Amino acid sequence: MDMENLREILTAFEQTLELERELGTRTVECDRALLMPAGVCASPRAAAAEDGRPSVSPQRVERLPREDAQPRQAAREDTRPAAKRDVDFLFIGETFSPGEAKEMFANMVAGMGYAMADVCVSDVRAAPPASALSRVRPKCVVLLGKAAIQGAFPGKVVRRNTWYEWQGVPAIAVLHPNEILRCGADGVRLAKMEVWKTLKLALARLGKTPPPVKQKG
Repeated sequence: MDMENLREILTAFEQTLELERELGTRTVECDRALLMPAGVCASPRAAAAEDGRPSVSPQRVERLPREDAQPRQAAREDTRPAAKRDVDFLFIGETFSPGEAKEMFANMVAGMGYAMADVCVSDVRAAPPASALSRVRPKCVVLLGKAAIQGAFPGKVVRRNTWYEWQGVPAIAVLHPNEILRCGADGVRLAKMEVWKTLKLALARLGKTPPPVKQKG
């Protein structure tokens, strides 16, 4: 591996860590094979099997918790809020896949500076998107994925990262966490960066910015 390739790998790795840190992620996993040149060792476990050495497990990198991060709660997919209330953000999308997708969304909300109880999440499969507006008054709507886009703007072409007006409320579309996880190893990082950039635009629309990420020590 020449120095130029190594610098590219390290730069991409640093960008990934910085993004996850902004989103409040506590741990990330890195496979040593990602740092090996192509053709040398495609799989540490496979290489170990060939020469009789013990297999190598992926390395876990411990991340420091954000001091300002809100306690994580399970995504509250609130199709029918108990009472009409004012919220900054209404997120509309299909049900999150258990595990990583739900955790990814919680990290994004925390990275924006909100607790899950401070935002409203509506399941587009359970009720028409407009039904949520009868019970909450959001300042901004974030459409998560294709199902939400089609539900809010049937028959129309809607681009991600572009502002639209929906039911008198500014709305913007991003990839759903389920869709992000289907992007493949390299695509997930780029998709997360795109979504995080858009969520910061949504905050700016309300005159806000993400809370600073405080360094420990």
